[in-house]
Amino acid sequence: MPSAALEKEGVSLCVAKQRINRKDEKKDMMQNYKNSPASNETEWGKGPFREEFEKLRAALAQCEAKLHALLQASPDLVFVLDRDQRFVSYHSTLVPLLYPPSTFLGKRHGEVMGPELDALFQPAFEKVRQGEIVEYSYPLMKKEGRRWFSVRLSPWFVDEEFQGVIAVVRDITNERAMQEQIALQATTDAVTGLPNRVLFRDRLTQAIYRRARHPQTLAAVFYVDLDRFKILNEAIGHDEGDVILREVGARLSALLRPEDTVARLGSDEFAVLAEGFDSLADITRMADRLNAALNQPYGSNLLHLTASMGVVVIQDPITSSAQVLRDAEAALATAKRSTRGKYSFFVPTMHEEALRTLALENDLRRALEVGQLAVYYQPVVENRTRAVVGLEALVRWPHPVRGMISPSEFIPVAEEAGLVCELDLWVFERVCRQVREWESSTTTLAQRPWWVSVNFSVEHFANGEFLKALRDILARTGVQAHRLRIELTESVFLRYAEKAKEVLTELNRMGLSTCLDDFGKGYSAMGYLLHLPIHVLKIDLSFLRNVPGDTRAENVVRVMTQLGQGLQLCVIAEGVEHESQAEFLRTIGCELAQGYYYGRPMPPEEAGKILVQGMLE
Repeated sequence: MPSAALEKEGVSLCVAKQRINRKDEKKDMMQNYKNSPASNETEWGKGPFREEFEKLRAALAQCEAKLHALLQASPDLVFVLDRDQRFVSYHSTLVPLLYPPSTFLGKRHGEVMGPELDALFQPAFEKVRQGEIVEYSYPLMKKEGRRWFSVRLSPWFVDEEFQGVIAVVRDITNERAMQEQIALQATTDAVTGLPNRVLFRDRLTQAIYRRARHPQTLAAVFYVDLDRFKILNEAIGHDEGDVILREVGARLSALLRPEDTVARLGSDEFAVLAEGFDSLADITRMADRLNAALNQPYGSNLLHLTASMGVVVIQDPITSSAQVLRDAEAALATAKRSTRGKYSFFVPTMHEEALRTLALENDLRRALEVGQLAVYYQPVVENRTRAVVGLEALVRWPHPVRGMISPSEFIPVAEEAGLVCELDLWVFERVCRQVREWESSTTTLAQRPWWVSVNFSVEHFANGEFLKALRDILARTGVQAHRLRIELTESVFLRYAEKAKEVLTELNRMGLSTCLDDFGKGYSAMGYLLHLPIHVLKIDLSFLRNVPGDTRAENVVRVMTQLGQGLQLCVIAEGVEHESQAEFLRTIGCELAQGYYYGRPMPPEEAGKILVQGMLE
């Protein structure tokens, strides 16, 4: 038991109060003896000195018994070493099992423990000699393996003269293992077993210091993000998703040296730190190898998954890991904006772009608060007659300083900032109020069948408040639900298959038609067309770019049109820009279309006039 515990039990206090070998106590007792009648030897057994002595001896015996019991019950090993560092005593039933007394009693510490442990003991011994209490720990190889011990050295004084040390030794192997496990968990990713962000930043900091000392070699960070992994993970399940994450880590590790670092920084983000490059060309070759390995099919089902990557070369004036990671994220963002499955090297202008994006996000938040955004409308027409049958609502941002900002610029910012759901609902309410205004302005519009479609992000399906929000807006504005269509992309059905069926069914009950936007662009939704209440199919504009003229493209558009009509869906072709495209659609029986050929997105005033006219000029 440690000395602190013994003191708590009152052992040290008992001995300290009643020990009889202190000089002042000896002096007092001898003087009392000389002045006592018991100083006569014949009276020794009867005098007060004898009585006092017996009391002290009894008290001391009681303290010794208590001390012995406590030491016997303690799991600790207690050694006493004299001023010459020789083992003179021990206390614990475990000592003979671990250290046979013959191996240490009477011997010096260095003889028993060896030079390595003695090197720890010597400076500690000198501090204890000055009255300090010193603690340290050390490993020791035993038959069952390595074990860790802690040592607490306390001074042993008699009459204020240093006599030696009392060493309390405790086996802390289990505690040490627990600490190491906690430390490992704090720096290791639980899914992949790779270093996490904390450990990666530590190693990156060390690499920056090494680069400063050895500027002739180059180091680089490759920041990896798995494209659309969140969608895939929700489709195949988190267990299968974890298998893919481990495979990503294995592929990266297989291309690197043992001294390089592969880490998982976030849900679908990895980073590679590699050093010792001789040139930028070497770093480019490494980026090519990593990119090729990551963009191969995954798992037993050969799932196709791409990865984008930002690359930063560690060079002056880089001074911190935070700067490297910031630059890597900027390079990654550039890579993802261009083409998925590619990589991009960081250049200083990317930092300026990142700052611009941050400013744009702040401005967008403000724009939503003050209603700075606007809704424009693009006509959807009957292809043969040019009759206007509906409109698609498209959000626009007339920025007070930057002018009109393209949706392709601020909508990705809204998605990254978590503002896209708020933005969609803002547009929906603005459309509902505009529809009411148009209906009340003329009986012509109130009686004619027309509609307005509104785009909604897949993120709404992760929000249990989506349907309630729509109901509240419909109730507030008083608009008739049949005037509105909800446009969703194919990704909804992959990410939220079961939820999609539930939500679309409820939208149908509410009187809201649903439209599958960008059909054919991404994941196949053929199966969902059979089982979900979808009313409209919009062929993605990418299929019309080479029409007419490209036979294969023509056949694809023809088949999509026939598929939709065969399922009794309304089919709309997007992206019509030329009369030749419109004519082709007429020949294959695609009745509805929209695009710049029929009209660009326009403000509410112009859209209202077209609705009233009912026909394009």
